[in-house]
Amino acid sequence: MTKKYAALSGGQKQRHTIILVLIQDSPLVFFDEVTSGLDFETRQKLMTKLVEWYSNKPTTLCVVSHCYEELEQLVNKLLILERGQVVDFGSKDELFRKYCGKTVITNAL
Repeated sequence: MTKKYAALSGGQKQRHTIILVLIQDSPLVFFDEVTSGLDFETRQKLMTKLVEWYSNKPTTLCVVSHCYEELEQLVNKLLILERGQVVDFGSKDELFRKYCGKTVITNAL
């Protein structure tokens, strides 16, 4: 069965876009709320796949997210913005400790 892009569901469109981004193998990749609207299990699977895909690639990931778990898995540095202004920039562990009161321990990139 073949569907036109416009006829795809939101989740199908999101998966299609992610696949197109992954096959690019660009040195710089932006993910803007990549797990938005996904259920917990699908979000976890996607995070695992992204970590696997980029773990040995010379790629810089820029991840826009409000989800701490996503950031824990994907990043090693954080840039915190508020109303378009830089609030802070630094290591993931340093900023999680500063703003969340804890240090995160992950197998991030």
